[in-house]
Amino acid sequence: MLSKELMTRPLIAGLLLSLLLISLPTSADASSAQMDSISLSFPTSQIGYVLSLHECASKTCAALRSTHDAGAEWSDVPVPSQLNQSLTLATWGTFPTGYQALSVHFADATNGWIYGTVPATPASGNWVSRLWSTHDGGKVWTQVHLGPTTLGGEVIQMATHGNWTYLFGASFETGRAYLLSTHSDADQWRNRSKARVEVPAGGTQLEGAFTFAGSSGWFVGGNDRGFTASARLLPNGSWGAWNGPLVGRGSSSFTPIEAATSRTLLLNGESAGFGYPPATSVPPGWNSGASWLFISYNAGHPSNR
Repeated sequence: MLSKELMTRPLIAGLLLSLLLISLPTSADASSAQMDSISLSFPTSQIGYVLSLHECASKTCAALRSTHDAGAEWSDVPVPSQLNQSLTLATWGTFPTGYQALSVHFADATNGWIYGTVPATPASGNWVSRLWSTHDGGKVWTQVHLGPTTLGGEVIQMATHGNWTYLFGASFETGRAYLLSTHSDADQWRNRSKARVEVPAGGTQLEGAFTFAGSSGWFVGGNDRGFTASARLLPNGSWGAWNGPLVGRGSSSFTPIEAATSRTLLLNGESAGFGYPPATSVPPGWNSGASWLFISYNAGHPSNR
C-alpha cells in the first residue's frame, strides 16, 4: 500500500515502482523477509527515501532506505525506535483493512518526517497517530507533538516548497482540520492559514494534496462526498482563502489538482453522487459517476473557469 504522497506524483511513482520491484536491496536482518514498500519520498531527482514494513520474528518492523544517485545504490537509514516498538504490537499481516499506511516525507537530504498510525496496545484494535522528525538525515529521530491546535488529529499529507514544509491534518472524532507550516530545518509548526479547512460529515477516508508550480501553490482536501478544504499559497509562505476546484463544493468527489503551469490547472472530476445540486460551472450530463476533465487557464480564479 503506497502513500498518497507517491500517488500524487505519477511520473516518479511509475519509474520508481519499477525500480523497487527489481532492485531494492534488503538489509541483513530482513534479507529473508517479505518487504512491503509503503511510501516513497524524493525531494530531488537524485535523492530518495523508501519506507517499508517487513516481518521480524512473527511481528512487524519498519525499514528506511535512501539513495543519493537516483536509485543506483541504496543504504539503510535508522527509523525511530518508538516506531518499531509500536509496530511489534501487531503481528505481521494482521493490519486492519482500514489501516492508514505510514508515510515518509523528506524536504531534502537532512530534514524528514515519518507519520501515520501505529498500534496503541497489543490485540486491542486501537491505533494512535504519531509524527517523528529528523534534522540530521535520520541519525536521530524525535517524536513531534503538534500542540492543542490539532486536538489529536492525524497527519494526512505533507509537502515541501522552497524553505517551507506544510502539513495537513484532521480528526473525524473532533471534527477539526488544519494546515500547519514550518521552516524545513525545524519543527516550529504554526497555523498560518486563513483558508477554509473542514472535515467531511462522513464518507471515505479524508485525503489531501498539495500542488506547486513555480512560486504558486494550491491545496485541496476532501473525500468521496466532496471537497472540504481548499487554499492558495501566498507570497509570504502562508495559505490564503480560495474557493477551490472549479467543479463546485460538494458536487465532485475529491481528486488532486495537477498544475501544468502556474496558471493552468487540471482536475479529473467525478460527480460525488450524494444528492448535492451540481455547480453551475459543470457541463450538461454531470451525474452520479460521471467523470470530466476540468481545466482552468487563470490559476483557478472563479471569473474564468
